[in-house]
Amino acid sequence: MIKRKIKWIPVARRGKNHALLYVDGVGLGIKKNYAKIIYGIDYKIKNYRQFNGARHLGEDDYQNLINLLSKIHKKKPDYFYFYGQRMEKIANKIIEKTNKLRKKKWEKLTNRELAKILEEMTDLQSKLWGGGIPYAYYFFFNDIFIRDFINKLKDKYKKNLNEIIEFISKPEKITMVGKERLNLLRIANDCIKNKKILKKRLFDHLKKYAFVNKYYFWGEGYTFQEIEKRVKEIIKQGQEYIKNEIKKIKTKKINLAIYGFSNYEKKIIKAMKKASYAMNFANEATNYYIYHLKGLFDEIAKRLKISYEGVVSLRLSEIISSLEKNKLVIPRKEVQKRIKDHAIIFSNGESEVLSGKELKKYYQEEKIKEISVPITELRGMVACPGGIIKGKVHILKETKEVSKFLKGEILVTPMTNPTFVPAMQKAAAIITDEGGFLSHTAIVSRELNIPCIIGTKIATKVLKDGDLVEVDANKGVIRKIK
Repeated sequence: MIKRKIKWIPVARRGKNHALLYVDGVGLGIKKNYAKIIYGIDYKIKNYRQFNGARHLGEDDYQNLINLLSKIHKKKPDYFYFYGQRMEKIANKIIEKTNKLRKKKWEKLTNRELAKILEEMTDLQSKLWGGGIPYAYYFFFNDIFIRDFINKLKDKYKKNLNEIIEFISKPEKITMVGKERLNLLRIANDCIKNKKILKKRLFDHLKKYAFVNKYYFWGEGYTFQEIEKRVKEIIKQGQEYIKNEIKKIKTKKINLAIYGFSNYEKKIIKAMKKASYAMNFANEATNYYIYHLKGLFDEIAKRLKISYEGVVSLRLSEIISSLEKNKLVIPRKEVQKRIKDHAIIFSNGESEVLSGKELKKYYQEEKIKEISVPITELRGMVACPGGIIKGKVHILKETKEVSKFLKGEILVTPMTNPTFVPAMQKAAAIITDEGGFLSHTAIVSRELNIPCIIGTKIATKVLKDGDLVEVDANKGVIRKIK
């Protein structure tokens, strides 16, 4: 039994738990010491958990990683460039492996063959997330280090600041979300020229990019109807709009030499652009794998006589053992409890899954409290400026809620993910609890040119659906309006 008296620090909130199978892969990476083997960080996280829609590290791990990465950065300022290279390489391996497997006839494989493929793909995921070390990217590099670095640039390069910020805030390559939108804009432009909807182009687009509207085990991917609706909405905006939107998405190139950057600053900027691209690409590669290999999970579900959601609510060892014995090795009621809600805790080499009554008791032990103090003003970091916007709050926490989002509303969420992009495109402004300068929200909001404030910490707790707010996307202030 794991000792429960651990002080936890949230490092990634998504409003909803990830599938247990995914988080189990992170824990397996800790056990295999992939932080050191893959990313050169000689530190094995002791305490890690998924609970209440967030990923947490133990307080000691959190502080130890900040201290360790601070030392690494002093010796090697471009460390996160190396980190990004490693992550990008593994993400490419995941896509390559997926392409080799995606046409498999899963029903013809033995249980052992299915188990082996799942084990290999989970191991690649474990390597990608390096035993939880990429969370250090979120709370150290993206939140702490870059904020301080940009503040120093503001003091030093006031004359060219806007151009510099625009350049360094974009990843070194266009994200898959950006590429998907870029391609759809071009299709819309050709539809205008041809005076008709080019359905074959839309089908080709769907085949290539359907997976973009998926986030790990959440969402189903784009449908043809959704793609057609989006292209028609773009067509209504006209060719000038399309031209401007294409220009916004394309990566900006500038000559760093003309600004007089120090070698240190050049290394950091290069690392920022590489790491931000790699983190987004890692998510996209995961989405690609899960979308295109859904047949693998469906076949396992069929053989174990449970749902797809049930399969991904098992740990890897439970799936392998169930396939070996040709029957589910844990009670079906337990699977249903996990689907509803669960916690998974890794501590000093041990691990434990909580659900049902045990989970309810754990919530009580952790004393989860909602903020009840009236707050009329919030502050965060400006990810994409855009003046002052007024509108009604619409809080999104789950993928299934995205279709209810209306054009012109203020999107408020713990943190966005690829399945939230359709809502982001309709939003008058975006506000998040979490996020740094190179977070998914920040990158996509700039690609879409939607005013955005990130890192408010408590927006989803103090704002409610229908609240009228004023968003100052230049100063990073949100005010409730009576």
